[in-house]
Amino acid sequence: MAQNLGNPFEEPGNRLGDQFEHKVCEYLRQNLPDDYFYRHGVVVSIPVPGQFNKRVPREIDIAVAGPNGLFLIDTKCGMDQIEGELYGNWTYIRTGEEGQVVSKDIRPDRPGEVMRRRLTQVKTLVAKCAPAYKAYQYACAIFVFPEDVRIKIIEGETGKPPAENSPFRLVRLGDELIQSITHWRSVRPGIPPLKARQAKELLNMFAPGGIVASDVVHGFKIVHRGARQTAANGLQYTINELVSLQIGKRRRGKWYDVSAIGSSNRRQFEAQVKRHAEVLAALEHEKHIHRYIDFFPDYDTRGYWVIEEWIDGDTLEVILQRGEQTTLDLRQIMYGIALGLKALHTKTPQKPVFIHRGLNPGAVIVERNTQRAILTNFELARSEGLPTVVVDKFLPDPYCAPELDDPHSADIATDIYSWGAILFI
Repeated sequence: MAQNLGNPFEEPGNRLGDQFEHKVCEYLRQNLPDDYFYRHGVVVSIPVPGQFNKRVPREIDIAVAGPNGLFLIDTKCGMDQIEGELYGNWTYIRTGEEGQVVSKDIRPDRPGEVMRRRLTQVKTLVAKCAPAYKAYQYACAIFVFPEDVRIKIIEGETGKPPAENSPFRLVRLGDELIQSITHWRSVRPGIPPLKARQAKELLNMFAPGGIVASDVVHGFKIVHRGARQTAANGLQYTINELVSLQIGKRRRGKWYDVSAIGSSNRRQFEAQVKRHAEVLAALEHEKHIHRYIDFFPDYDTRGYWVIEEWIDGDTLEVILQRGEQTTLDLRQIMYGIALGLKALHTKTPQKPVFIHRGLNPGAVIVERNTQRAILTNFELARSEGLPTVVVDKFLPDPYCAPELDDPHSADIATDIYSWGAILFI
């Protein structure tokens, strides 16, 4: 028999829908093999349209996981016949004793579309929180009706009954439901079946009443969130300590907040964020350039992440603010910054010349044990052969060369000026 992973379904009250849900749960428990698991009352969170940081919980009646993959079940009852389009408004048709149409209920919540959004949310959740189970993120949706319901439905896009590879299926309670779960694969061909332990782990992500974990992003767990800072271009960002869920290594995650930026300016800021990632990737083997790991958008927060090597240390700016400059080997620090600039300014077949344009103590990380200086913060870097990153005006910075009143005039001498300003100040 299948096992219920928590949140047991108590005896239902008088509501017809609750009674049918209970009947479906009991049927799954008795008829699914013991390497399948189910959970009643699964909750995922759905973004609120137009409100970037707000999410609301949306319940799925039952979730099932087993060798054949992951399935979401929505129970439907209280009707004799269902007709309509899967991606449009389903028309629930009630019939009388002699088969005549009694009423039609054109549902405004569009069940097929609602479940499509929830499937998308489940895919996102699995991809973020369980990258090892990426092959099983493509859950299928099963709508379960009483056995005597007549079903006539088409896919809105094709005008035909749901295809065999459709992520949706409408079935009657009984053998149809069990056959769908045990034979209709929700994963791609060639993917090995889920073992019992894996099925339990996958289903346990959907804790009863829980909402998508906000401390996990794209295979990384956020173990510490830094304070908000402002980049040279005015963009808000935070520096966060992450741990890779796959290999357990610490990473530095730089999250850029573009949620409050109007659409007319967003492309400009996105180009600046991508330039930082481009420079890191082009110089990833240089000792005095921050090593690049990954770059991706975060659709939940409307931001961007750049994942970098974890450095046990602080920026030169933080060290100076704490008054700890006497602990530094100034000659070694400045030599390291110079080597980083040399790597930026040297043209090779693999990379163009880069001009930092924003070098200051906040753009230099000092490794704690070795005092190795590492350059970062390349959002405004200029390069030969690539479009200049647009910036209307640089924020006031005593380390910037005077010619940066015209950002397009920056050259190697601009970075040398900043290097000297760091040494002097």
